[in-house]
Amino acid sequence: GTYRATMRPEGLATEVAFTIALTFGPDGLDVAFEDVTPQVDGMSLNSVYAYTFAYTCYGLKCILAPDLPNNDGLWRPVTLTSPEGSILNHRYPTAGYRRHMLGHHLPVSVIAGCTACVLLALRAMAADATPHEATGYTLLAALVALGVLEHVFMVMPVPADALWRWGLASRAAAPPAPRPVSG
Repeated sequence: GTYRATMRPEGLATEVAFTIALTFGPDGLDVAFEDVTPQVDGMSLNSVYAYTFAYTCYGLKCILAPDLPNNDGLWRPVTLTSPEGSILNHRYPTAGYRRHMLGHHLPVSVIAGCTACVLLALRAMAADATPHEATGYTLLAALVALGVLEHVFMVMPVPADALWRWGLASRAAAPPAPRPVSG
């Protein structure tokens, strides 16, 4: 059978809506996004098809098959359609940087990232860690921590100029650099 649900997320800068239709059949599962808001120019709210597919599959796996391994064989019977030129499958060059505003999976990525960072740091500080292992795990922990920090900054409701004003203020006060004298 086919099952439909319509979603209208609140709190976004523009009104967004879409309907998801799940059709279970003998050959697999068809996921169709219908009545999707057209892509939004001038703001990076849009999502690329791969992101839409990935987070749709994530939700399906959590609900339908949480104990099965996540591999290609699990997703072969799943097809996904989303209208091209929509917020869930935008066309280049329309911006899609803030696609996470529709994904709502930041808590998962931040929790998993923080956990990974702690585990890597603990492994780096282990008594039996060789100097090479300690260095490697420390670098990995630092990279994961930067990734988590980036995720947090991407969704903070702070305008970019307010976020970076501290670094730009010193540039405005600096005198112009001297020009070389040509001879």
